[in-house]
Amino acid sequence: TSQDDSANTVDVDPLGQYLYVAGQTRGDFGIMPNHGGSDIFILKYDLTAGPLPVRAWKDPIIIGSSADDSALALKVDQTGTFVYLSGYTRGSLFSPSLGNADAFLVRLYASNGSIETSRQFGTSANDYGSTFVLPDTAVGPIQVGAETDRMIGTYEIGNLHVFRFQPSNLEPLGSLLVQTFSRESVTGLVTHPKFPGTLFSCGQSWLDEINGWDISFKSLTGSTGNM
Repeated sequence: TSQDDSANTVDVDPLGQYLYVAGQTRGDFGIMPNHGGSDIFILKYDLTAGPLPVRAWKDPIIIGSSADDSALALKVDQTGTFVYLSGYTRGSLFSPSLGNADAFLVRLYASNGSIETSRQFGTSANDYGSTFVLPDTAVGPIQVGAETDRMIGTYEIGNLHVFRFQPSNLEPLGSLLVQTFSRESVTGLVTHPKFPGTLFSCGQSWLDEINGWDISFKSLTGSTGNM
């Protein structure tokens, strides 16, 4: 658009037929006017129509509140039926705001981009849903990796926060906040293929100005997420 736009995440359906791109826009994208601040956009491309991707949806799907909203992670399920998005909103996107920034998880129909179900969640502080992992079966939970701010004395720092949801209806199944004394961000989340209870995360960690940002890697095991 004529305003700031950013594509933050991309995925391809299991058959390699369609490409999905999501991010944020501050302009009027397609026929949809901006809701306020930055809005979420999702684009779908047909990879089988020729040498170059062709728009599969005539217009982008736009989701937004009156405040800033952004999609940070996108994945297509194993059947190609649904597209999942996680990110953050500073407004009341899917439900009333819980804090300055809330994380969200939304499931859309891949055929037309309409919303099937959604969850806005978090704490009274900032929560950014930056990555998630889908289960291999309908039994395992969907797990969203978020950065949640918390106070240590007079300092506000972000720590890894894993939120779990029931795959069928996205009902919350609890969460685990991994509390450390360094500021952390999470950029990747994956489960072990043979041990579904084991979760790996990666990102950045900031302890002080001398060392700056360092690589962060964690292994969480069991239902309680022990490190």
